[in-house]
Amino acid sequence: MDAQWTSQQLQALAAMNIPVWEKTPKENQYYCYKMGAYYLVGESQLPVELPQWFKDFCLCVGERPVAVKAAENSDKCFNYDNWFDETPTATFKKELWRSLSHA
Repeated sequence: MDAQWTSQQLQALAAMNIPVWEKTPKENQYYCYKMGAYYLVGESQLPVELPQWFKDFCLCVGERPVAVKAAENSDKCFNYDNWFDETPTATFKKELWRSLSHA
């Protein structure tokens, strides 16, 4: 809930030289993970219980994802925001493997 100041409150704050509190906009939060040579970036954390297809992906890469502070800017950085919305299709998996092989 945003603070609604009356004119008297604003005058009192100004008289006491107290700045009016304003909510700062929320920064874009991204979660970054390193998995082998690849970086994964998304707006939400990876699920605690990874789906089977992603566990298989981890086995192929040889590592589970590990949270890191920030991802490097590289062609090995992938956005995973839509990866867990539903069961991936064969087309999605094919595109993912193709993009990984070119990274």
